[in-house]
Amino acid sequence: MKLSKDIIYYQLSKRFSVRYLNDSDTKTEFMRPVFLTGKNDPSACVTIINSEDCESAGRQALNREILLICLGNAPERIHNLHIPAILVEGDATAEEVFNSVQEIFNTFDQWDDDLKTVYYNDGSFSDLIDCCDPVACDPICLSDNMFRYMGFSKALSEERGLTAAVENNRLPVDSVNNMLANQKFNKLNGIKGISRTAPVGDVDGDLLFENLFYQDEFVGRLMIKLSADADDYRIRYNKIILEHLYSYTIKLYGKYSSFNKNEICLNGLRILLQDRLDRKKIDEEQWKKSLEENGWEQGDRFQLIQVRPNLRYDKKMYAPYFSTEIESAWQGCVCFEHQNRFFVFINRDRFLSSEKLELKQALAYFLRESLLIAGMSRVFSDIDYIVPAYMQTEIALEYGVKRSPTFWYYNFNDYVEDYALGSCLGSFEAEHICSEKLLALREYDAKNNTEYCRTLLVYLQCRFNSTEAAKRLIIQRSSFNYRLERIKQLVNIDLDTCDEVFYLMLSFKILNIESQ
Repeated sequence: MKLSKDIIYYQLSKRFSVRYLNDSDTKTEFMRPVFLTGKNDPSACVTIINSEDCESAGRQALNREILLICLGNAPERIHNLHIPAILVEGDATAEEVFNSVQEIFNTFDQWDDDLKTVYYNDGSFSDLIDCCDPVACDPICLSDNMFRYMGFSKALSEERGLTAAVENNRLPVDSVNNMLANQKFNKLNGIKGISRTAPVGDVDGDLLFENLFYQDEFVGRLMIKLSADADDYRIRYNKIILEHLYSYTIKLYGKYSSFNKNEICLNGLRILLQDRLDRKKIDEEQWKKSLEENGWEQGDRFQLIQVRPNLRYDKKMYAPYFSTEIESAWQGCVCFEHQNRFFVFINRDRFLSSEKLELKQALAYFLRESLLIAGMSRVFSDIDYIVPAYMQTEIALEYGVKRSPTFWYYNFNDYVEDYALGSCLGSFEAEHICSEKLLALREYDAKNNTEYCRTLLVYLQCRFNSTEAAKRLIIQRSSFNYRLERIKQLVNIDLDTCDEVFYLMLSFKILNIESQ
């Protein structure tokens, strides 16, 4: 990691007596230190020289981007060379300064590596702030747009007595109200880049801050609480720390689209569910890890619920709002959208509503208050079942609305028979595929005012029990036996064949012939 002169200057000032010989405004970042030899010396590096070599070294450094670190007393003419230079006063040796600068580079290299590790290993925002302890000189804090603290420098905060301000990771309500009522504070949300502000609300002391924007919306703020005695060099150092930390913070937010750890885990689960609905293959280990991150386990029982506007009320549906409402009220669920449809993925073994209600009761209350309807799939455990579960919610809504338009939710199991019967027809009419024997019997009933179809259906429903069938038909058993024989004569039905019985019962269902 290359370092700016202000980083090197501030860190050296904690170890030696230093001052700028030439505090240029260069933005160059420098590589690790070398001793100037005059032959093949690299540019953009820190160069350490003894006092007796300052003047000649300064001339050699012309036309190069070099940060000179001079030991001992330096001639005043070094100022005229317009080369960034730092003087280490006192009796420090070149080796001591060289080793100190190397340690500074090591510390910042390690810091950058730690930030990378947090990002690539799906760490938290709090982890990012914790990484800053070795390089931070003032407390660092990250808050979201709801005044919740996503991370803060714990050690430095305790040292400066600021832990009360971040108790429970949220500012007190009174403090929030005071800030929101302050016009100056509200204007801060639109500022881009690193800025400094005087005390606002209940926050004492100046703040360095940089706002985080995601898709052009203000989502949070990185802040450094400046000490009362902070000089210009310390402020410049803090700005560089803030700028580098900001680059990783905004990258991590872009990766998660959220600050909330639970929301982050749920986002991973959402993506897997959406990918599977798109018929993408899901790695089993990835699925297991996503479940574990949410406190779920393989083998848990799941259910998919599709939620739609209730057409009876001409109700529009705002999916982001309902996602927040449902996920905050119900534990063990995640909401997501797919192909303009809104779904709730429920873990039946982890479900818990805020009102301690059963799922169906909680769902009914929510749908009624929101003027929505829902279709529910069967319960399942395998992620691959999510595709048929999606189809089941569609079927439940399609057939449920037709049969029971005043219901709030429809369970697939209640309409699976309707779907199966409807699927049997395909492009045919019922009369085109039903049992010809039953159709002939129905036609005979219509012409002769008999009840042979009903008699046959009751007999089948009574599992071939003639006595029970006669009771249900309210006729003598002898009369029933006569009817049964007559049916066999008319249409030659063989009730000893399983296939014949199944085909007859299926035909009764398709033709919607009732026994009552």
